[in-house]
Amino acid sequence: MAILKLPGGTDIAEMALFEVGAMPLTYPKKPDKAFDELERAGKMMRFPTGADGGYLLHAYIDEAMPDVIRSGCLLEDELEGELKITDRRIAFGGLESCTQDFGSNKHIRTDATVEPGRYRVKAYRTEIPDETLESELAAVMKEFSPMDQFLRSVPRWWVGFSIVSTFGCLIFQKHAAAVVVSLVGAVVHRWLGNLDGLRRIRMRIDECRLSVELQYPSIVVEMRSEPGPGHQPK
Repeated sequence: MAILKLPGGTDIAEMALFEVGAMPLTYPKKPDKAFDELERAGKMMRFPTGADGGYLLHAYIDEAMPDVIRSGCLLEDELEGELKITDRRIAFGGLESCTQDFGSNKHIRTDATVEPGRYRVKAYRTEIPDETLESELAAVMKEFSPMDQFLRSVPRWWVGFSIVSTFGCLIFQKHAAAVVVSLVGAVVHRWLGNLDGLRRIRMRIDECRLSVELQYPSIVVEMRSEPGPGHQPK
């Protein structure tokens, strides 16, 4: 039994869950034909999304789906299929990443491992209110001070800008505007002076946000193993 949480994304409005080793080495010249054949062979399951962007898949493998997740599933849009896994390695990603030469990348494709075997798959889209996610994120952000949150939101290039503006304007301050820019740069540079501290703050906040976002999938699949060739029960 296992629960996989796999982020991915697409620029061609279609995601897929697939066995990596069964995919073509490079992207096929006739992708629809090639991927249709792979889907019929039980090597992938395709999810047209209707839009580009990032998506998160939860896969419940011989595991009961929690009620809180099931309540967000659009049960009327259920998809059914079969996956036949022989080499353990699967992936969730945009259809453009369905090749063996594509490296795992959380923005486009995430790889994982499962027990070899034959799985009956039911898939659902979800509709989770934005307010639910926002309220969870707001609760997490309360752990950080307003200054921490400000530092996390400041673009990284502003550090360099503040340094250049501080020293440049101190040397060449011929106008009142230059003095103002210099002062602003000095203040910001003081706030951002500890680059290691800034990095740690960003990492802590990003990790906390990610832990919340990973709880709310856009696609959910239930995978039930069936006896058959290649199946290795635990």
